Amino acid sequence: MEINLISLRSALSKERSSYLDESSAKFLASLEMDTGYFFVKDKPSLPSIFFIESGGSEAEFIKIYNNFPSPYFLLATGDSNSLASSLEILSFIERQGLMGKIIYGSKEEISKKLESSVFVLSSLNEIRGSKLGLVGKPSDWLISSGLDQERLSKYFSSVIDEIPFGTLLKEIKKGEYVEDDEAKAIKSLPYDKETLEGALDIYGALGRIASKRNWKGFSIRCFDLLTSVHNTACLALGLFNSKLFTASCEGDETALLSMFILNRLGKEAFQCNPCSFDITNKKMVLDHCTAPLSMFKEKVTLMSHFESGEGVGIRGKFLLEDCTVFKLSPTLQEAYVFEGKITANLEKENLCRSQLEVKFDEDISSLLDRPFGNHLLLCYGKEKERLETLLPYLGVKIVA
Repeated sequence: MEINLISLRSALSKERSSYLDESSAKFLASLEMDTGYFFVKDKPSLPSIFFIESGGSEAEFIKIYNNFPSPYFLLATGDSNSLASSLEILSFIERQGLMGKIIYGSKEEISKKLESSVFVLSSLNEIRGSKLGLVGKPSDWLISSGLDQERLSKYFSSVIDEIPFGTLLKEIKKGEYVEDDEAKAIKSLPYDKETLEGALDIYGALGRIASKRNWKGFSIRCFDLLTSVHNTACLALGLFNSKLFTASCEGDETALLSMFILNRLGKEAFQCNPCSFDITNKKMVLDHCTAPLSMFKEKVTLMSHFESGEGVGIRGKFLLEDCTVFKLSPTLQEAYVFEGKITANLEKENLCRSQLEVKFDEDISSLLDRPFGNHLLLCYGKEKERLETLLPYLGVKIVA
């Protein structure tokens, strides 16, 4: 992988330029050999790292740092007062209320810090500046799930683009959708054909709106579809999320952004309701009528939506694997991250269609005592380490 390297040295080091050229070249060549990263210049679209070649680089940093977003990663050597200059620069960064880190140490330490820095910068590049959509207002019962818009703008450089629910209804009336491989597979399943076509019309309508408005993800006030078209968005959301295109239900903005982060880390996410807690044994049952179809180990079963008995709901069997449950707080200052393992797929009649049980590695009582709304996001794999690395750079602290 390539890294955009911004080399800085003191304007007073002209008489030592030959030495710095040679020593820097050797240092970087050694790093490339040890890490597999390749340093290039003038490619700001790549993860950008500042190479502090000598003391006195502070003035050069001040001239250009505003051209790059926080955080600032400073690669330092043990030569030519590079480390001293890096320390001064990092102190300046922090006094501006910005974030940064010095990449310095043994070859092994530098390699590990480089990997972490590239991960953070690449992930932030995927997350920041994204336009997310909201179709209609959040559902009436979501009285605590609206995002702090000021922090969304400051730390995520993102906006929520809200459109009236009626815009979706007009688009649904066109009765069009792309019959891709996923849609064809769904149509081959046993279910009422008219209802299934209606659910796919919703899928097509949402896709056209998202494309036209340049959304990277969206949430929808989906329950209003029950009274307006007597169908659901469950299938549409399951199809979108299988492609890692973030699609959240019930107009839950906090769940939308939480899901979006997991998707940008390459993880499909199941937006689910906590149904029951076993605090003593650290177990929880989670459910919903939609989930990424790609998360299921077998073909899905199409059923009606649980609460209404209408539309198309999804039932599938999850893999009995390690998992992570994640949720941002609506203030975007905190997050829960709990790791565990999916221990069972359930089929209880009094719950939503897709149901699972998770056994957690640690105490989960805080989810009951201090909830961040009613939805959680579940993905496969143990993702706490990556989230612990990334979230502080988005102004979010993981809490227990």
